[in-house]
Amino acid sequence: MKRKVKFDYARWVFVLPALIIVGVLLVYPIFSSLYYSMTTKHLIKPAYDFIGLANYKAVLTDASFFKAFLASVLWTVVSLFGQIFIGFTTALAINRVKFAKGIYRTLLIIPWAFPSIVIALSWKWILNGVSGFLPNLLVQLGICDTLPQFLSDSSMVFIL
Repeated sequence: MKRKVKFDYARWVFVLPALIIVGVLLVYPIFSSLYYSMTTKHLIKPAYDFIGLANYKAVLTDASFFKAFLASVLWTVVSLFGQIFIGFTTALAINRVKFAKGIYRTLLIIPWAFPSIVIALSWKWILNGVSGFLPNLLVQLGICDTLPQFLSDSSMVFIL
């Protein structure tokens, strides 16, 4: 005896809004970015032309691209290992705490809750070459003679 499988439309009705949101917020930007990368699109100028893979050819033949790419990979690897090391060390230390463990865990989750843009703007303010806290502190302590330009001097990023 063969059992007849009935198709349930109700589950698709409930999942469809989530699929539409994923399609709009995830899939569309990927394909539009790929398309615009093959054009002369500029944020200020509304008109653009399709040029195919010319942008990719220009980037891959530019020597400074590979230097910037290497810096990005280096930053990602070092940052990832640093985060993992600090995370595991903190987790092991918190696990050994006997008193007020919940309070410590709550305090440690607060930085994770801040959006990345707030953190980025905070670092931009701290490292600002004119009014930033760190450059002015270095000058006041006599470590530097002039205000260091952390955000605009490429020699202060990585030693490559």
